[in-house]
Amino acid sequence: MDVYILLMIWSIISASIYLIKINKYLINKLYIILVYIPLILIAGLRHWSVGTDTWMYLYWYTMSNNIDFNFNFFTILSDGANVEIGYAWLNYILNLLYFNDQSIIFLMSLLTILGFGIFFYRYSKSLWLSTFLFIGLISYQETFNMVRQAFAAMIMCNAYGFLIEDKKYKYLLTILAAMLFHFTAIIYFFIGLFMPIKIKKFLFIIIAGILVFLLGENIIIAQLIDWAPKYVAYFDSTLTRARGIGAGIIQPIFILTLMMASYYFVRLNKFNSEEKKQVEICNIFMIFTILETSLQYVLPILARFNPYCFTYILILVPLILDKIKFSLLKYIIYILIIIITFIYCIYSMSLGRHGVVPYKLFY
Repeated sequence: MDVYILLMIWSIISASIYLIKINKYLINKLYIILVYIPLILIAGLRHWSVGTDTWMYLYWYTMSNNIDFNFNFFTILSDGANVEIGYAWLNYILNLLYFNDQSIIFLMSLLTILGFGIFFYRYSKSLWLSTFLFIGLISYQETFNMVRQAFAAMIMCNAYGFLIEDKKYKYLLTILAAMLFHFTAIIYFFIGLFMPIKIKKFLFIIIAGILVFLLGENIIIAQLIDWAPKYVAYFDSTLTRARGIGAGIIQPIFILTLMMASYYFVRLNKFNSEEKKQVEICNIFMIFTILETSLQYVLPILARFNPYCFTYILILVPLILDKIKFSLLKYIIYILIIIITFIYCIYSMSLGRHGVVPYKLFY
């Protein structure tokens, strides 16, 4: 786990450039260069054993050198596996160019991690803090395993501006683009129904979600068979078998606390109109994160949706901290966040989350 701890430390050390009194945008670009190049190299040059599914993506690359394309969302590879057409095309093109299998791992790492960096650069009040949390809260390591989900989530994160500017049609088109790489990005259509949200709709969301879950299971499965046969196999696996509730209850409590803090500052009129909208949007994603985190103990497959919602916490935290003007309190909170995040990362790595420990290079 040393490599991930070193990346976290480096993300903090590199933040010292913000002490230089020059243009903020120039400093942000310099920070991207200093921190995101190592992040990309560590992810892109990893061994096939680093990341639970890395070996599978290397195998799929070999199986996509001779495939027949159609107009369905899924393309059948040489071994019979069903893969989203966007990801299949990407593999096929790299095969045509005679790149080796490690090239797909490097390219996906480059596009995904740089894409998240651009998202933080454009929308976070603190690029370095979002980046530090990105590593420390295991979102970075998650890209080693759920490669296609992370890529789809990155695409949708960069459509965040469409939500702020009420460009719903562009947002819907972006969802379709994300689905080309992982079909589960369809969840954004459902989430989009609640943008922007009113507080009174909170109970409606919970009730509607429970009714769909309890009463609509057969309908959901039937639609999955038609739309995404690849995922039907999950319904007879450990991903659909209930498990005991563990330490995951801490995450919903933390998110609820964060949401209450954000609405406290809204009541105090600390945010301008655009920031208020960002708070609303982020908190909608936080509600879905709480639902996903809580229900995954009944239906573990829901954990697969985590990258789609949890990422927004990485810009919500800096947005809230930006409104704390009392310097001493702000420094204390920063220190606490750093310490707690290090502890969380070390603990998660010790549990072997996403199979990223121990780290090895591909050669």
